[in-house]
Amino acid sequence: MELLSARQMSEPVIPPERWVGVVDDEPSLRGSLARVLRLQGIRVETFASGEEFLLRLERGEPDCLVLDVHLGGLSGFEVQDILRARGTPPPIIFITAHDEIPSSRLCAAAGPCGYLRKPFDVNALITRVHYLLGRTVHDEPEVADTRSRRHESHHSLHWT
Repeated sequence: MELLSARQMSEPVIPPERWVGVVDDEPSLRGSLARVLRLQGIRVETFASGEEFLLRLERGEPDCLVLDVHLGGLSGFEVQDILRARGTPPPIIFITAHDEIPSSRLCAAAGPCGYLRKPFDVNALITRVHYLLGRTVHDEPEVADTRSRRHESHHSLHWT
């Protein structure tokens, strides 16, 4: 798997107080996403559920959130609704393995931040996160469905 290198990113470096939350109930994917983002110099906190993530908000909100749609307990959409009710939610990148969710609902929920269908191109995630944190990469992120990249196994995150 070829990841974007730090040399491919333009300055400024992401300030250390900025962080990304990763909420997914699949431990191996959650860990893989955290490792990939940390390799990019991004501070990451992971959460196994929407409820666990919401408890963390007492200490501050993330600057970006990677949020699975289907979680045990609260869904990603319910977490988003709670964040909206609290005020301005952080930018959210929705991730999902379930094709039955209409793309129009995902696009509407994700807004300009987008969503990725699992398995997804890890560089697409990295690009989006950097973009949302205010750091540019050679190409701006695509905000539409990335199903066309689903079968690029050499760049995709896979889990059991």
